[in-house]
Amino acid sequence: MREDEGAEMGVRTYVGLVTHYREKETYIGRRRPIVRIILYTGKGGVGKTSTAAATALRCADRGERTIVLSTDIAHSLADSFDIPLSPEPIQVAPNLWAQESDVY
Repeated sequence: MREDEGAEMGVRTYVGLVTHYREKETYIGRRRPIVRIILYTGKGGVGKTSTAAATALRCADRGERTIVLSTDIAHSLADSFDIPLSPEPIQVAPNLWAQESDVY
């Protein structure tokens, strides 16, 4: 099934996830990691993959360790980065990892 076919049926076929980490000083002077998770969901063909890939690149450029993953059965995240991806995270740029999970 293509992503646009899912849109016709009203099925959400993709969830993008971007996580990035940075440290923040707490009120007692210790540093602790901050994790931020951004989810992009919705019908097919609205730009979730492109938005997730662009957000991930921007976060990585800012120095935040970032992972972007796709559960889309069409595996279009690899097309966004123009490299093959796998179910395991692959470093695609400094501070940026990407993966396409197999969903059955």
